[in-house]
Amino acid sequence: MRKAIKTLAIILLAVTAFILKPTDTRAEGTGKEYTHNFTTEDLTDSYFTITGKTTSGKGSVEYNGLTLTTALKMESSTLIQFEARTNAELTLVFDNNFNGYVKVSKQNVQAENGLLKVTVHEGTNFIAKSEVANLYYIRLVEEGEQETSSIAAEETSTPKETTTEKETVDDAAQITPTVTYGEIIIAAFIAFLSGICCVLIFVFTLR
Repeated sequence: MRKAIKTLAIILLAVTAFILKPTDTRAEGTGKEYTHNFTTEDLTDSYFTITGKTTSGKGSVEYNGLTLTTALKMESSTLIQFEARTNAELTLVFDNNFNGYVKVSKQNVQAENGLLKVTVHEGTNFIAKSEVANLYYIRLVEEGEQETSSIAAEETSTPKETTTEKETVDDAAQITPTVTYGEIIIAAFIAFLSGICCVLIFVFTLR
């Protein structure tokens, strides 16, 4: 009898501990943003693999507060490759008057007033020449990325002296425990039963 009561008490205490275990409610914002500024970085990049030639004699372009003066010449030998971990939005910045096409992976995409935006799929992607153009800036935002205030703001042609981060990462989401009222009531009832079992064990031990 004593052994049965002791076993029951242990089971009830284990169930109580399991019910009160906190739940992981971490957000899914795990995407990243990758950028390349040819004015400050030329052809060197740790994410994009860039093959081609740059030029600084084609004027300047204003984008998101940046003054861009160096561009990658989109020629037949030009190639930009990158590996996307998820589907992502790709933005390419050209001369303001460019409305031609650029080859992005398997499709020809048209720019509008020097700006091209397209969704690329997870896996290996590339950017290549379709028409002659000058590419000043690349931005890739993976799904799940929470926009920063500077990126969320409307893109503008007003020149500003700013710098851009090479890669921004979402702040780690916190894990917060969530316990419902029903779970609290059940846990309290089980704790009450556990207390009774403990008292019974104590009583039988004294006999």
